[in-house]
Amino acid sequence: MRILMTLLLLVCSASFASANPYKVDASHSAVLFKVKHFNLGYTFGSFRSFKGSFEDGKSVTLTVDANSVDTQTKKRDDHLRGPDFFNVKQFPEISFKSEKWESTKTGARITGQLSFHGVSKAVTLEVTTVGTGNDPWGNERVGYYGELTIKRSEFGVTYGIKEGSASDEVTLMISLEGARKKG
Repeated sequence: MRILMTLLLLVCSASFASANPYKVDASHSAVLFKVKHFNLGYTFGSFRSFKGSFEDGKSVTLTVDANSVDTQTKKRDDHLRGPDFFNVKQFPEISFKSEKWESTKTGARITGQLSFHGVSKAVTLEVTTVGTGNDPWGNERVGYYGELTIKRSEFGVTYGIKEGSASDEVTLMISLEGARKKG
């Protein structure tokens, strides 16, 4: 459950080259996750609050407010915020900062540090370019989507794994749209 990575973040193709970074438009983006419950089905969740930016072919940063976790069940969300999972009092943010950016035919492969629950690990996120264009307010926009599967135990979060109530593997789904002023 750490999206963001995830989380991730999106990347721009080499066709845009500028020192003018895109700012993540959170109202048109999503940081989601899914985890198996009793190995029978998936429980889905999201983070309602996050921010970030990316610079074409160079860097990506994404910061997620762990307290904003939302699975549409208050009791479960409160448990996720507690010490068994996110421990938001001690670790209020989940973050991703890129270290390497490689363009691909359909988007990019971004490697960087995912920091969650006090642990930082290198992860690689492959993203697909969803689209590019201009909005009516003079901004250039680009959208990316990618999925990344992590093992939460590698970040020190093991509650429910042994009993099978929640899987170790968590899939992060990151859909980011970025905007920047033209020129």
